[in-house]
Amino acid sequence: MQISQQIGPLAGRHADLLAARLQQHRAAHPPAHRASRRFTSGEVAALLGVRDAYLRKLSLEGRGPQPETGQGGRRLYTSENIRALRHMLEAGAKTPGTYLPGRRPGDPAPIIALCGATPVTAHVAQKCALDGFTVLALDFDPAGGLTALLGPETLAGLRVQTGPTPHAEPETDLILLDCPAHALPQAISTATTLILAARPTAQDLAALDHNLHALADAQATADLLYLVTGHDPADAAQTQLAGILRALFGDHVLPQTLPDLPSDHTLYDIARPRAAEARALDAVNALAADLQRRIRRAWGRPT
Repeated sequence: MQISQQIGPLAGRHADLLAARLQQHRAAHPPAHRASRRFTSGEVAALLGVRDAYLRKLSLEGRGPQPETGQGGRRLYTSENIRALRHMLEAGAKTPGTYLPGRRPGDPAPIIALCGATPVTAHVAQKCALDGFTVLALDFDPAGGLTALLGPETLAGLRVQTGPTPHAEPETDLILLDCPAHALPQAISTATTLILAARPTAQDLAALDHNLHALADAQATADLLYLVTGHDPADAAQTQLAGILRALFGDHVLPQTLPDLPSDHTLYDIARPRAAEARALDAVNALAADLQRRIRRAWGRPT
């Protein structure tokens, strides 16, 4: 039997050894580059807030990025095409920010930390990029869950970075932190908004209670919000617990409730979502729209 020794120094050395080995492993096995899918002209028109016929007119006149032609003559756009269209349309827009809603000189970059909801972080990051924001998604988790889910590059306007310190480019509009519970102290020292996600189960709400006690002595200033995830509206017990959360915390609970989201891909990767996937996508889109309204309000813009 080994001689007992102080746990602290031993655990610290083991942590350093494991962290170094994990870093070597990630360097030797980088996430596979996964190109984003093509978007139909109807999807692009909805994202840009224009008519499909207008996109067809631009294409026929040779203006802007030219789409690919798919089966049946369908026009298909890459995320880079969508970004280029936004820049072109913004140049002629009567109202600044119509097609590129991001920061202007003097606007601070919001830093939103989502705790315990890696798939949610991934979906919000992709939706905000598709909506014209330049997004930095920061993976706080040593296991690299967000990096594995999104890959190094997925959409134009979205960049994924690992590590606890954001290295934001000047053009970054929004920073999203994917934060496991143990990294809450780091996240709260950086974030302007902290979102704690919880499933409406007794076990998850007990974990939320633990996280809140861990934050009780925090000196940082940030908006504190709660997000109900993994919610099955047909489950009466879940609905009751979600209602309790809203009764306790009021407007601090985001109005959207999300179902379970996939952990190996995002719904934006699916060209033709099934009914359940489409409903989940609607919920994610509503959440992203809510967060974007809060960002615009912080910038002093109409919401």
